[in-house]
Amino acid sequence: MAQSQVSCGDCTFTISADGVLTRQAACGTGCTSLDLYSKRISQISDPDVFKGLTQLQYLGLAGNSLTSLPSGVFDGLTSITSLNLRINRLTSLPAAVFDQLVKLEYLYLDNNRLTSLAARVFDANSKLWMLWIYNNDLTSLPAGLFNNLSRLNILYLQGNQISSLPSRLFDHLSRMPSLSLLDLSYNDLTEIPAGVFDSLTQVFNLFFLWNKLSALPPGVFNNNKNLAYLRLGGNMLQSLPAGLFDNLSNLNEASLYYNKLESLPDRLFDSLTRLRYIDLYGN
Repeated sequence: MAQSQVSCGDCTFTISADGVLTRQAACGTGCTSLDLYSKRISQISDPDVFKGLTQLQYLGLAGNSLTSLPSGVFDGLTSITSLNLRINRLTSLPAAVFDQLVKLEYLYLDNNRLTSLAARVFDANSKLWMLWIYNNDLTSLPAGLFNNLSRLNILYLQGNQISSLPSRLFDHLSRMPSLSLLDLSYNDLTEIPAGVFDSLTQVFNLFFLWNKLSALPPGVFNNNKNLAYLRLGGNMLQSLPAGLFDNLSNLNEASLYYNKLESLPDRLFDSLTRLRYIDLYGN
């Protein structure tokens, strides 16, 4: 493979024949968007390769073969609002790798091979609005992972191997506008802790398709009064608690297909005055 080059402002980034990313010349202030999508980058050996790009707002490294990132590689990129690292081979992230991305709003980490995340990896990213972590190899999420993400609106966690959730994982996602979509489908969840969603008063979409849930705690959705789409299909639910939907007057869709339900509590759907679709197929 021949080397390739990408220009941005006054500088040029070079990808060598063996996939190493380097930079020639200082970039000045003219580089505001740098897209290195699918350039066969396998290694960033110089942590200063992006140094001085203080006006950079978008950095795209998607579709490459990165297995790791050097500590400090994004230091000084204080203007970035969007960082795209999807479709690489990352297995872990340095604990402080995002600490200087204080304006970050969109972070794409999906379709990597992440097996764990440091508990404070997002602590400096208080403006984060959308976070994509789906299709990785996560088996758990540390308590406190989202503590500083009070503006987070969209969170995609589907397609991992998550088997349990810390009971207060989402407690700090209640500030307006708060989380509206949470997708935990295609994981290995066997239970949902009581109260884990209590702070998500504005959540609109909750998706748990194709996990291993056998039961739901009573009142688990009591505080989710704006919930419109609830998807629990493809689990192992044998029963539903009485009053499960009592506070969900805004619910439009309830998907409960392919579970092991044999009966339903009396008057389960009485409060669902806006319900337009319910799927109980395959029980």
